[in-house]
Amino acid sequence: MRIKVISISNVSDNSHKPIDFILMDYKNRKSTILYFIISKNINNIIKQLSVRLSIL
Repeated sequence: MRIKVISISNVSDNSHKPIDFILMDYKNRKSTILYFIISKNINNIIKQLSVRLSIL
């Protein structure tokens, strides 16, 4: 199984604890798209990111 990052964007959600990963599963016709919402970074360098992953 390979995971490829196809897009990264900012999100404005402060309801999650630092380093808290929330997995939302969306099914497409050909592939399954996974969304990992990364809350905060320990170093506060990277803001909240929404990483869209595609399982190949």
